[in-house]
Amino acid sequence: MKLSEKIKSLRKGAGLSQEEFGARLNVSRQAITKWESGEGLPDIGNLLTLSRMFNLSLDDLLSEEKALAEKLFLYESRVEYDIDALMDFDIHLSDAAEVSVSGNSGEKLEVVLYSNEIADLSHLLKVRIDSGGRGADIDLHRQDGITKTLCRKALNIDIRLPQRYVRKVEVAASVGIFNLRHLEYEKFEFGSKAEEVTLSEISGNTELDINNDVVIRAGSFSGSLSLNQLNSVSTIYLSKDKAVAARCKGIRTRLICDTPEAFKDDAPDVLELNGFHSELSVIFEQ
Repeated sequence: MKLSEKIKSLRKGAGLSQEEFGARLNVSRQAITKWESGEGLPDIGNLLTLSRMFNLSLDDLLSEEKALAEKLFLYESRVEYDIDALMDFDIHLSDAAEVSVSGNSGEKLEVVLYSNEIADLSHLLKVRIDSGGRGADIDLHRQDGITKTLCRKALNIDIRLPQRYVRKVEVAASVGIFNLRHLEYEKFEFGSKAEEVTLSEISGNTELDINNDVVIRAGSFSGSLSLNQLNSVSTIYLSKDKAVAARCKGIRTRLICDTPEAFKDDAPDVLELNGFHSELSVIFEQ
């Protein structure tokens, strides 16, 4: 049984809809649809969650994916860089289907490019890392032999920052899906475009500057989460057990929630909508 078929069988065996299954994994229903149709693959974090949830080894989950048994994509390009001081990380990326930023326990900055369609990753996409003083710049440059269209369809980028040396992080990227996981910082800022954003086990002041409609899944965050938008209608999913204070600033902005009593004015963690002529629907779920 292929991985896509196995995921569908496990979900149905648990009696869960795609939306309920996605909520358990802190991903969107659309992501579950892609996994079950074979149009997309879970990342390693979600595979580990699936293995624990159903008491299966990764080998069992990937038994028919021989080419992906050790890595989830056919092609990979990796760049590593030693970091030895507290830094502000400034990250500028080309277009991509999915970008993930997370923390690691070591001292290396890792940038990994994955794809099932782009074979010559290291030549078509150049990673440049420059550090000096209190900052490190990470840039990804697209070469003439590859198009934005292909990158948006088939390029996945995984950036792992050495947690002990992270102070502030700024990311600029035009992506379909953006994931931020397992990271603590003074301030994190994401700017440009994204259709879906997942936030998991993060702590600090987080700003999302996204001027298009976006779905945000913020299962676990500590600190402040600010969404800055212009002329957009977006949705954020929070855990029903999450205590959060709500703020609405800017001009003609609205926070919409069917259960406004769930907001706690004295909560230490804050959700804020800023900008112009935008709405944010807040949904508390299991």
